[in-house]
Amino acid sequence: MAVARVSFYAIGGSVILYFSYVLFFEKLDKEEKNKIKVIAVFFLASAMFYAGYEQQGSSLNLFASRYTDRFIGSFEFPAGWFQTVPAGAVIEISSDSFDGDKLLEVVWEGKHVMMFTQDLRMRAESANGPRK
Repeated sequence: MAVARVSFYAIGGSVILYFSYVLFFEKLDKEEKNKIKVIAVFFLASAMFYAGYEQQGSSLNLFASRYTDRFIGSFEFPAGWFQTVPAGAVIEISSDSFDGDKLLEVVWEGKHVMMFTQDLRMRAESANGPRK
């Protein structure tokens, strides 16, 4: 536990020092400083996301085991199977047979989203290169 606490303060402190140095001591104009601020926000959001995402193999698996109803009829869905969902989603989404436009239309039936997906489909069909 002591190593984790020291690592937390060392990494957090170095990040704060880095962004502070760049914002206050580098000769940047206002537009460049605004861009650095946006990078810092995205950096923080990414760090928070991955801090939670990395818990899926331990803490979230224990939560699924203890606090979710995993029965489908008389079959109990093993809690460890929940770990395959993100990997399966990546494989499915990256496959050639996946049609992301159809998924967006099914999940969000809003008028604006459907117009957006139709626009994407028209752009993809008019592109000269291969479509992935």
